[in-house]
Amino acid sequence: MKRIVELVVDLQNKIYNTIFLKQMDTTIIKVKILNDNTIVDLTSQTIDIIFTKPNGTIIQQLASNIDIPNGIATIPLLEDCVRQSGKAKMEIEVKNTNSEVTSSFYIPVQIEQTSKAAVSPENTENYFEEFSKAIDDFVAESSQMLEDISSAEATRVTNENKRISAENTRKTNETNRTNAETARVEAEEERATAEQNRVTEFEAMMSNVNAQQVQQNKNDIINLKEILPKNAGSHNGKYRGKDITSLFYAGTLTTQIAAGTFDDIFIGDYIIGKVSGRKYLVADINYRLHCGDTECTRNHVLLVPERTMGNAQMNTSNITTGGYYGSAMYTTNLAAFKTIIQNDFGIGHILSHKELLTNAVTDGKASGWAWYDSTIELMNESMVYGHNVWGSHPGYETGIDKSQLSLFRLRPDLIPARDTSGGRTWYWLRDVVSSSAFARVADLGHAGSFSASHSAGVRPAFLIY
Repeated sequence: MKRIVELVVDLQNKIYNTIFLKQMDTTIIKVKILNDNTIVDLTSQTIDIIFTKPNGTIIQQLASNIDIPNGIATIPLLEDCVRQSGKAKMEIEVKNTNSEVTSSFYIPVQIEQTSKAAVSPENTENYFEEFSKAIDDFVAESSQMLEDISSAEATRVTNENKRISAENTRKTNETNRTNAETARVEAEEERATAEQNRVTEFEAMMSNVNAQQVQQNKNDIINLKEILPKNAGSHNGKYRGKDITSLFYAGTLTTQIAAGTFDDIFIGDYIIGKVSGRKYLVADINYRLHCGDTECTRNHVLLVPERTMGNAQMNTSNITTGGYYGSAMYTTNLAAFKTIIQNDFGIGHILSHKELLTNAVTDGKASGWAWYDSTIELMNESMVYGHNVWGSHPGYETGIDKSQLSLFRLRPDLIPARDTSGGRTWYWLRDVVSSSAFARVADLGHAGSFSASHSAGVRPAFLIY
């Protein structure tokens, strides 16, 4: 029987699985040679096979044909190579034009005994019985081969039907694409016609435009620019609510803030955090300019998150000792929320400045304060409501944050907050109310206070530049 054994070998791999041959079969070895999954150029190369039989005899022969483009060498094994059954070994050598071995590899071989090898007058006493058995084996093998051929043909027919079906699908898709393209062209022609009609109508309208009215409109625009100049004061007086995220991350807003023009920044505009996806609202512009024991001279925009960022305690127990500066919120709990904001805007865009914070409480009232370096802090009552409400000492609690933020002045409905899931919630303010409570903005919208150990909403304010 003629047998073709196809091998794929890679010069980067020196270990190969055993191949199985049949004793006495006419065997052709086809070897595809790769180097790190790339076909090896066999131009001017020769391929040798050194075959070691089970009894140790060595047979050497050359490849009869080399398919250079595909890197395949064909070697018909000599009949003597498979005359004996048992374990054998095959070494394949690739040589250059100088007959130098450039690559070689070993492949284990197992030669299996077949009936036709076992039947011969020289090694079988019951020759005719064995011969009859060999014929039966041959018939069985032939039947199996026919079944295999039939199965392969059925598979081929199935694959061909699938190919035809795929081709029909492709043709259908192509027809649909052509129809869609035709529809697109027709729609484009209709659009062009509509555009031409619009231009015609505009030209007709312009022919009736009163030049004096045009000049009046220009004057009105000039007057509007004078009414709303490019500075913090005028932009603090207009609520807009526009998404300015792309302008911030492109650097446009940074340039406008530094120039003090704030061209594209109005109250209520918002920036979506780069990492967290949170919405931060423009609450005021240059709110702390020229404040601080070290003067804040850098133009800036004050932002607050639209929703609370999570919950935290002011203190682990119901105390207000040390004021806001001495609270667990200031020393520990606020850190996680600062990290979120820093990741969204970058530390280089968050303005560090001096803030006047309470640091002592006597008889349940704030009794001391000091200047501290500050980046991100809770708001006080003055920033939210425009005046002191529950704070124990208006002076100490107010500090430099002594006026209502423009956002809450123009949109007081934004003073109450919602949590990240959209539910009504309340959040902390930094004012000391008593020896056990701090101020808060209640979920029902009123000003209030609550015991310091309660875990509630955190809605800090910070400056960007």
